[in-house]
Amino acid sequence: MKLIYYRHSVNSIPVKLNKCKMDFAEITVVLKGQMQYVINGKKHVLRSNDIIYIPQGFIRERLNSDSLLNYASFNFIAGNDKETETIVYANAVNNVVKNIIATCDSVREITSSRSDERLLLLLQCLRQQLATQNKNAEIHPLVLKIKQYVRTNLDKKITLADISAYTFFSAVHCENVFRQETNSSIIDYAIDQKMKEAQYLLSTEATNIKHIAESVGFDNYNYFSRLFKKRTGLTPTEYKKRRHGD
Repeated sequence: MKLIYYRHSVNSIPVKLNKCKMDFAEITVVLKGQMQYVINGKKHVLRSNDIIYIPQGFIRERLNSDSLLNYASFNFIAGNDKETETIVYANAVNNVVKNIIATCDSVREITSSRSDERLLLLLQCLRQQLATQNKNAEIHPLVLKIKQYVRTNLDKKITLADISAYTFFSAVHCENVFRQETNSSIIDYAIDQKMKEAQYLLSTEATNIKHIAESVGFDNYNYFSRLFKKRTGLTPTEYKKRRHGD
């Protein structure tokens, strides 16, 4: 990927862009206001907190606007990008996106280059964030909430009663929805996440294995060890030795 240009316009009227075929891709983040594009003959109205992605080679036109806008645009060569249509991410500007834009602005304050390598890295972060948000939007909201609870409570023993209290749905309903959407039970998913965290800690921490077991919610080391070997094929001790080359 190659960044051509980054610009953040605050309280300005966007310049009208005549119809032309783009030799680059574009991402525009509308932080405040409303703007209109016509892409390949189709009109797109963007409002506050919307983001548009326009693939390279598309015919783009930006219509006149009389209102002041706050928006940021990236023009870039996408390389092996496989997108074949314009994507509008509705109401997609969250704190992560705002922080990425703010960091881009900080970089622009210390460089005269609109294609600075650091801006390219931030653009890649933005694209990854949008992909993650788009993927999460396809997940059942209850499943997403359950997964979020599990990931933030790996150090605790997780029960269906805990999940029910957190989501305000019955344990049976939570289990049925989760299994239907993921083909896994909630407890199996929780154990898998705990084992993944344990693998990470065994690879990176010098802490003893019993403490690692406790840090992922197991007060019974033997039970932890059996589960770990069942999922990885190695005992925690064998896994740690292999990762550290002992």
